[in-house]
Amino acid sequence: MAEPALREDFYRVLSGMTEEEQNRALTLVRGTAQPPHGATGSELRRIAGILDEESAREMMEAIETDCRNIDPDAW
Repeated sequence: MAEPALREDFYRVLSGMTEEEQNRALTLVRGTAQPPHGATGSELRRIAGILDEESAREMMEAIETDCRNIDPDAW
């Protein structure tokens, strides 16, 4: 459990937020508290080979082309 001073600080900050901001903060905290989830090997095997060769090539080209065009000012 959190130290009393930490809990009080959380409460003070949350008390100054709107209900919408509190809900967003709760969503963030819940997401942070859960370990990241990735696909398991069996999940990946179920989808292996579902793309035809042409679709896979097009996807790879799109990733190579578009992922290299990063606009640092867009963030």
